[in-house]
Amino acid sequence: MSKKPQESDLIALWQQQSVPNIDTDKLHKKFNRMRWRQVSYACGDVFGVLIGLAVLWFSRERMSEIFFTVMLTFVVLSLVFALYIVYLRRFALFAQRRTTREFLLSLTEQTRSNIKIACITKHSTWVSWCSLNIVWLILWAADDMPIEEWRNKFVLMNAVSLLVFIPFWFWAQHRQRKFERALVPLEQSLKEYDSAGN
Repeated sequence: MSKKPQESDLIALWQQQSVPNIDTDKLHKKFNRMRWRQVSYACGDVFGVLIGLAVLWFSRERMSEIFFTVMLTFVVLSLVFALYIVYLRRFALFAQRRTTREFLLSLTEQTRSNIKIACITKHSTWVSWCSLNIVWLILWAADDMPIEEWRNKFVLMNAVSLLVFIPFWFWAQHRQRKFERALVPLEQSLKEYDSAGN
């Protein structure tokens, strides 16, 4: 029995469909590398805040009330920030992946989140610098320490901050652009995969 013309046309059309060129082994390895990086970054974010809390706890007796209160506020805000960054890492940390599409989607979504993380990190450099200066101005206004000691610490804090924050800003800018470039082929692969009907 010969095939109907319409059926033959459909078979021919189906055979002409493009198949997405996705190396699944490479995709899974790439995702697993990203996942372990995100795990280590998340642990570092939270661990850094916990160290700050521990330092405050054990140094409490040597601090004035105003200095302790201001620094505790700063550390608590850092904890909120760290938890938000961990939330942005959720696609690599917690997403369920069973199919090639789920791996590809998680990788794409995490790359989008990485762009946000890099952008936030970049802007956090100048926000942190401004916040530290506000902290030291509060200490100055509260007459928390002798003016000479305050001036020396204020100058030292600004010098160290600028040495750390300026390179950190450029590093975060570089990472943001890197993830923006990496997102384009991922989105294209996901689009091709979906259009092929997988």
